[in-house]
Amino acid sequence: HKGRVGNGETSAVAYSIPKDSISYWRDRLTRMGVDIEKEASRFSEEVLVFNDAEGIQIELVGTDAPSTIQYWVEGPIPEEHALRGFHSVTLLLDAAGASAELLIDQMGYSFVGKEGNRYRYEAASNDRGLYIDIEERPGGQRGAFGAGSIHHIAFRTVDDDEQLEYRNVFIQSGRQVTPVRDRQYFHSIYFREPGGVLFEVATDAPGFLYDEPIDELGDTLKLPPWLEGQRDILEQKLPAIQRAHENKEV
Repeated sequence: HKGRVGNGETSAVAYSIPKDSISYWRDRLTRMGVDIEKEASRFSEEVLVFNDAEGIQIELVGTDAPSTIQYWVEGPIPEEHALRGFHSVTLLLDAAGASAELLIDQMGYSFVGKEGNRYRYEAASNDRGLYIDIEERPGGQRGAFGAGSIHHIAFRTVDDDEQLEYRNVFIQSGRQVTPVRDRQYFHSIYFREPGGVLFEVATDAPGFLYDEPIDELGDTLKLPPWLEGQRDILEQKLPAIQRAHENKEV
């Protein structure tokens, strides 16, 4: 069923693009039949806002911040306009206070500033996914999970030890944190932040080269051991993915 965007969930995902690439992306999206809902300016950065096919709000943020993202040489976008990784996510919440305390006191974020009802927090990390924005909407309608909703957002840790350090901090602060879940390519813990958004903290290791070499990534359907018994059913139900740039179906 169709989801409903509302308080207690992530409402938008933003990607960084070069500051001078706003017009390129406006023209490209329009040419490909994507309706741009609005253009905005936030914290001195220009933003293009549109929805994907399922209704998830996507944003492109023009920034002159340095990037370490490796360019996809075989991709369809010229290097000077290519995406530079995640910029931020926006959380819709009744109130920012308790969630801000979690981000700052337990997760190492710092407060950047406030524009209207939007608060921005910056991670103490590198250039990828640096920001979390909280849009404060007191008494706003609650979100309802479904198609077009963002189920959770994930934060990276280097390894299991670092993840357990965070888990202990969250538990000591009174949060209900799941045991470590084995996702084969990474290990995860989950909890609800004070406003209701589901947070995941996941390890980088062991990574996606766990069961296939890098030059074969994406060529075949990989399943964890607990789903191998359902392979025939899943392969029948999952849609094929057409990789246009390779003219190859997966």
